[in-house]
Amino acid sequence: MKVSRANIRWLDSGLPYSNKFDDIYHSEDDALGESLHVFINGNNLINRWQEQKNECSVFTIAEIGFGTGLNFLQTCHQWQLTSQHPRSLHYLAFEKYPISKPDLQKILAVWPQFETLSEGLLTSYDDHSSGCHRIILTGDIILDLYFGDAKEQLSKLNNYHRSVVDCWYLDGFSPQLNEDLWSDSIFQKIAKNSAHGASLATYSVAAKVRNGLTEVGFLTEKKNGFARKRHMLCASYLPKIKKKQTHKQSSDREAIVPQWHEYPLPKAVTRTALVIGAGLAGCCTAYSLALRGWEVTVVEKGSKPASCASGIAQLSLRCRLFKTQSAISEFYLQCFIYARRQFGYLSQQGKFAWQECGVIQLNGAMNKSHSVTPELLCSLYDEAVAKPMSSDALGAIANATLRDDGVFFPGGGWVDPHSLCEAYLEHPNIHHVFNTEITKIESAGEGWSALNSVGSREFNGNNVIICTAASANQFDCLSQINLEPIRGHSTLLSATDVSNNLATVVSGTRSIFPSYNNEHCISASYENLYTENSQFHEFSNSNIAFAQELFADENYLGDIAATEQVAVRCHSADRVPIVGLIPDWSQMRIDFSELSRNAKAIINKAGAYYPGLFVNVAHGSNGLTSCPLSGEFLASLMSKENSPLSSAQAQSLNPARFLMRELKKQRMD
Repeated sequence: MKVSRANIRWLDSGLPYSNKFDDIYHSEDDALGESLHVFINGNNLINRWQEQKNECSVFTIAEIGFGTGLNFLQTCHQWQLTSQHPRSLHYLAFEKYPISKPDLQKILAVWPQFETLSEGLLTSYDDHSSGCHRIILTGDIILDLYFGDAKEQLSKLNNYHRSVVDCWYLDGFSPQLNEDLWSDSIFQKIAKNSAHGASLATYSVAAKVRNGLTEVGFLTEKKNGFARKRHMLCASYLPKIKKKQTHKQSSDREAIVPQWHEYPLPKAVTRTALVIGAGLAGCCTAYSLALRGWEVTVVEKGSKPASCASGIAQLSLRCRLFKTQSAISEFYLQCFIYARRQFGYLSQQGKFAWQECGVIQLNGAMNKSHSVTPELLCSLYDEAVAKPMSSDALGAIANATLRDDGVFFPGGGWVDPHSLCEAYLEHPNIHHVFNTEITKIESAGEGWSALNSVGSREFNGNNVIICTAASANQFDCLSQINLEPIRGHSTLLSATDVSNNLATVVSGTRSIFPSYNNEHCISASYENLYTENSQFHEFSNSNIAFAQELFADENYLGDIAATEQVAVRCHSADRVPIVGLIPDWSQMRIDFSELSRNAKAIINKAGAYYPGLFVNVAHGSNGLTSCPLSGEFLASLMSKENSPLSSAQAQSLNPARFLMRELKKQRMD
């Protein structure tokens, strides 16, 4: 999951130079002019945007070779200068060797005309970790920046066989210097993800490039190059004009077969949605939809947001660690990076206070059977994400003497979940209703009706998202899912003169937070939902004792009266969130019944899902980390955008995964 940063040296002229590819990053003559000529004009973007001005659509551009980000900034600049254009711009960029943030800052300073855009990019830019880095630059511009091998990252694009890219920029180092980036396999991936009629532009007119693009269905044309370059190449994806489809064109397409985890494309309907539940999952989902212009109604049975599972005084953000690279470990890494980016943006806007103080996870906090050795940790995670450190080094960060070695998350921190949820709900496109419980969801024509506890309709519309944590399976459509409610008992402890100096979150058997309103939050016990209330004081004493064990000073917390908080969170059977369209369970049992007789049966059939009915639950104790990106995933799915999650990641979150596993175990009737 780690990536290697670009190895750059600076020429006397001030240009950045790649030591690996032995070439400069951009033109010595007029980098801005070349970018405009080759990629903006070469793809006829201004005219195309104006022609689509009345369409409520997403215009998608993909760039192979993000490099300095010049083409991205140039594109955003031209988009903002064009008064009439589609609803939003979605920019996908692929880069194997990201430029370090300090180097990028130096490079972008050369173009003051992009100052505001550059500041936005640099604020959100992380120069580490493979996978998709989603950056919401403005209200109508989204950047999905993929770090890692381009072929691998292109293979992970998850658009349910929709060809979403309208325009391509091919701007890697030349075919002679970086042959892998101009290979037939890359061209096949480009064709697979291209909408019919998609355009392409590149500075290279090498025969290998022209022939490779032609083989996969592009009609290529040489045009005048920029400055001293005689030619450039423009192309259009028009595979149907070829008299005979080549093997290279057909092989990738024929490999596409329906799968159970594929979601149907959303219908073109009114962009309105009901979110049931105003905890973290519900508020994150509502916010991501609202950013895209959706009108969202949030209904909550409590009197305020974050009144149930998300309702303790402080929550910590850290990356859930794993011993191996997998779709799930990549998911949690991307979640961590995205969440801290979103919190930083909201805090910068003055919406709430994001306390980026770092988080310390002592070795005693880790399950022994799943513990990650320092060597393994360093091989998987960049030290900007997680760094193993000694107790002395960690103590210096925490401003306290700690008992154990552990891991420091420098980008971690804590939030007040009530303030965070309120910040989400402040968006003008979100209307919220409290003290109202939705108890039933009914099909209503092509949409849904949501009924309250007395049977009155609270909502009629095309899209409903259930975000009610452990109570979600009270709805008939989710009764098939086993959700495990876990009660967490937190303790609020008055701070002392000594403990007030605690500078970061420290986690062991319990977690203790820096003082907030002159109180420390200690969280959290894990107990059966039906534990007697009479035992609450006992849990509070245990919380204090476990928190005290984190520190070498036996009287660090003192002997101070405590108050208590209780919240109920929920887990899924596999401890992974449940996020996506809700399956038509009966139909899927029929369609995939052969699996109950032959677990290895190949069934080339798409899954059956209720259109417009979604779920976002079971985030457990990692909800602050996983809810923001999960909400973003649903918003992209509903808005027909490129997904921030890979196909494997989305499959791991799919509600139908439990049914498929049970069928294969031959446990279904």
